[in-house]
Amino acid sequence: HSTGGERVARAGLVAARQRRLGLLVACVAAKQGGLERSRLQDLKDLKLDPSEILTDVIDAAEAVCARFRRQAALLQGLTFTSHQHRHDTIADLAKKGLSRAVAH
Repeated sequence: HSTGGERVARAGLVAARQRRLGLLVACVAAKQGGLERSRLQDLKDLKLDPSEILTDVIDAAEAVCARFRRQAALLQGLTFTSHQHRHDTIADLAKKGLSRAVAH
């Protein structure tokens, strides 16, 4: 079990990761077509550590992959016996975080 201090530390790491990824996305979005040398300098100006960014991106990609695996497991072999059963099942899946709106 994690202690309160560990949860606070983890929350701080998550917030720092979100901040770094937000800065990276904003920097990349500022210049469509990829990172040019000037954009790379911007990253340095933002004091973003490339190894931290790489770890952040890998972890974010793994989180998305895990979400897709979970959603696939929920949907695998899904069949409906009636229109009402379909409606009820889709509503239940939405409560679990799986909806068409979220998927798009």
